[in-house]
Amino acid sequence: MINKIKVDGFKSLSNISLTFTKGLNVLIGPNGSGKTNLCQIFGLISANVRGRILHNILSLGGVNSIFTKSKLKGKRSINVKSKLIKIWCQGELKEERVSLRYIYSFSIRMKENIMIEKEKIVIDVEKESGIYKKAIEISQPSPNNPNKFKIKVVPKLMGPNQLKKFKKSNKNEIILKTYASNKSIFAIGSYLFKYCFMVEQDIKASDVLDIDPHIAKKPSDILEPTKMYFNGKGLSNAIYNMSKNQPNSLKAINEFLSKIYPRHKLIEPHTKDGESNTFVLVDKNGTKCFAQNISDGTIKTLGLLVGMMTHRHNTLIIEELENYLHPWACQIFINRLREISKNKVYILTTHSETILNNIKPKEVIICNNVGGGTTAVRMRDIKQLENTIKYSGFGVGYHYVGGLLGGTPQND
Repeated sequence: MINKIKVDGFKSLSNISLTFTKGLNVLIGPNGSGKTNLCQIFGLISANVRGRILHNILSLGGVNSIFTKSKLKGKRSINVKSKLIKIWCQGELKEERVSLRYIYSFSIRMKENIMIEKEKIVIDVEKESGIYKKAIEISQPSPNNPNKFKIKVVPKLMGPNQLKKFKKSNKNEIILKTYASNKSIFAIGSYLFKYCFMVEQDIKASDVLDIDPHIAKKPSDILEPTKMYFNGKGLSNAIYNMSKNQPNSLKAINEFLSKIYPRHKLIEPHTKDGESNTFVLVDKNGTKCFAQNISDGTIKTLGLLVGMMTHRHNTLIIEELENYLHPWACQIFINRLREISKNKVYILTTHSETILNNIKPKEVIICNNVGGGTTAVRMRDIKQLENTIKYSGFGVGYHYVGGLLGGTPQND
């Protein structure tokens, strides 16, 4: 899971560093404070690892929309167009009796076109309880030669058969030339090293789950992937696949939906003319409702549940959970998210007083826009606020809307 990011030069993010804890991390603040920008960084990191950075930049509005337009100098903002975005992230994962920590970084430079430079991955492996040692380091030494990568490995810290493709080196340092200049260094590292592959999969799974009900309702062609996209596309195929291969997961979704919608009984996949998949919801009276006729709120609820069940998330971002959802459903969702995120990093953005009243003070990160740049900090005096909530009965949302916690326009 990614648990820390550092960013400079992306939209309103200038020299910002933010640490995320296991469990819920809730970003609050007025419109334009940079909450979405912080979330989009995870998409950029994931896209670069996938080799789809240009596609991601275009989806964000193109080159002119991603580079910082101004910088804060003292207490005043100066109009300086950035031509460089620096991104750094830190993460950890435990899998197959192996504990890893990693640091991944790269820069996006605007010249005649977009250049990815100074890309680097460092992976440490736990050898004793709490003691980590560097096992792999892959870096791009020179931006002038993007086809050349420097690989350092420590054979005794690697898994078996990890170094067969290399000649022995007394210095444990290998220079590898490759022609994957338009792809991430993981295109090389994951092919050669299991640890790199594990980290690659962890970073790829860090993205924004932003369900668009209008997209999620559409039937899925049977030739399309069986996993749902992060925007809800392919929901029908995902449900069909779950009914065949993950019936227990589908059963759990039905049970959760019954808590929010008491009349709900089950979800049935439905194949139309052998060419596309859709689904129907069946209530306790046997009444069926096809996907295109289901309310947006119910579709979003279903999309979020399927996304959390079918995607291997260690870091998951959900923007504005309250959109399309009834306040009662939001409360149930928050409790569920807290249960399943104990050993993961879940990041939410919200403007909802209802959601915040179900959030603990230690889970809140307050965002503001100061002089055109985003600030993001944890609350001070958490213990005092916890006591106030305990004795007053008024939750975080009440104090936030009243302007007592910062992160509202009058506090800028």
